[in-house]
Amino acid sequence: MAWLLVDTASSRAVVAVADNERTAILAERALEEPQRHAESLAAAVDDALADARVAMADVVGVGVGCGPGSFIGVRTGLSFALGLGRARGVPVVGISGVAALAASAPVPAGATIVAVVDAKRGERYVARVRFGDDGGLVRCDDPVALVPAAIEIEAAETVVGAVEGLQEGGAGAHVMRGPTAEGLRRALLVAGAHAPPVPVYVRDADAKVPAQDPAARRARVMAELDAADGVDGGRDD
Repeated sequence: MAWLLVDTASSRAVVAVADNERTAILAERALEEPQRHAESLAAAVDDALADARVAMADVVGVGVGCGPGSFIGVRTGLSFALGLGRARGVPVVGISGVAALAASAPVPAGATIVAVVDAKRGERYVARVRFGDDGGLVRCDDPVALVPAAIEIEAAETVVGAVEGLQEGGAGAHVMRGPTAEGLRRALLVAGAHAPPVPVYVRDADAKVPAQDPAARRARVMAELDAADGVDGGRDD
């Protein structure tokens, strides 16, 4: 029995197989090309399962990274995980992307990690993640979008993720394109067995709901045209 872990919310996607107790990673595969995550994901899952010598029938749960990430990136992983979970009749557990990113860094127990994700348009998503003395995750703040100059790092904090452009400070930095398999495993343990797989995008879609119902507007325009045709038709030239 084993758990399948999937994260495609970052530019570096990860597929991993963990043991049933989620205490160790049995096999993993990385997808380095962001534009090919969707087409490569199924093959990477098959390869990871083969490396771990685990059959698909032995998968008892799926953990999926929920972002923050791009719309396509987040939806690719979520759609795959939810489809697999429904087909197999196994639970699908949502994993916080910032928690997994923070848990991916080789930092000491009791540390506070500042997880940083590129939010596009000159901003970064920032969340502080606190680890206990036993190395377990204690608290994970909700990510907040900030410009790099506004991100303040305390002396004892370690930065993990997209750190370009941040102010100097902190105990160090680990540049990462996304969570590791081990980070996903550790964050999954914290999420428990019932965390819903809810997507978290780097920003809302640019498309907006029209202020006026298009169907109502079309009906009004057509009525006006019909009325105008009636008036013209009644004229005696």
